[in-house]
Amino acid sequence: MGKKPTVALVLGGGGARGMAHIGVLKVLEEANIPIDLIVGTSSGALVGAMYAVSQNTSQIMRRFDEFINSKTYNHTGVPKFLLKKDAENFWGQVASNLGERIIINLAYSRTGLLERKRLRDAVNFLIDPIQISDTRIPFVAVAVDLNSGKEIIFEKGNLRTAAEASSSLPGFLPPLKLNSYALVDGAVLYTVPVIPARKLGADFIIAVNVSQSLGKNPELDNVIDILFRANSITSWKYSQLQMKRADVILRPDVGNVHWSEFSLFKELVRKGEQIALDALPVIQKKLKDRFRLSRRLFRRKREAIWVDSKGMKVFDAEE
Repeated sequence: MGKKPTVALVLGGGGARGMAHIGVLKVLEEANIPIDLIVGTSSGALVGAMYAVSQNTSQIMRRFDEFINSKTYNHTGVPKFLLKKDAENFWGQVASNLGERIIINLAYSRTGLLERKRLRDAVNFLIDPIQISDTRIPFVAVAVDLNSGKEIIFEKGNLRTAAEASSSLPGFLPPLKLNSYALVDGAVLYTVPVIPARKLGADFIIAVNVSQSLGKNPELDNVIDILFRANSITSWKYSQLQMKRADVILRPDVGNVHWSEFSLFKELVRKGEQIALDALPVIQKKLKDRFRLSRRLFRRKREAIWVDSKGMKVFDAEE
């Protein structure tokens, strides 16, 4: 019999769509699926940090409910971006409200549309003031250093700082200056941080992908549209290749939800629950197989299973 595998839950970024992570956690919790490590980026880091502290999804739900109805949430400026929900990226959002000429001026004069204090206040509302080493479940947040272009793995230090760095969406917020780093959202490199989880020694990875699909036939009416489409294609393909290194990939049916629609969090939680329930049999089977087989044999046979609203299949990064 092989050693007990290290099971990592990897939570990807996607703004409000990350609330689906709570539903996934609820199902795994009730099914007694062991979680030895949580690795998160962006909204996945926020939810992951909260669960690593409490191990209680009901408590997380209450905290988010309080947050959505608080002055802190209104002061973030996020509700304003619901005025135009078609554009998912930063400058696309600004373009929809201000126009391309103003975009150019903003791009040269500011490092972020919103003040950093707004994100910090939100993080402080949601996450307890503790050290990462004091969480009940080992937790890691992933950010990216703009100076070096490298991933920064928060394995220790202040939990709030780690979540804030990992959630600092470029353009919306200025980079978080920490020591010699200029830190931004970990999703710049890892929409779903599977590779960092492997580097940290995870044997079995359950990954949750809440990003939007690439889509087809977008409007390409100007240079800005074309540049963003090209960037989206690169990001999507890179993300797909990374996810092949997971064991089970959950894809909640939240792709039609805009990143700023936090008011839908209860519906998003239900979407997460549904996909986790659908995937539970394959998770349990693969975990059982992983426990029985030697590490060498399992690695030779590993294949990523993709689970979405259409069913499950062996994951193909080319699709």
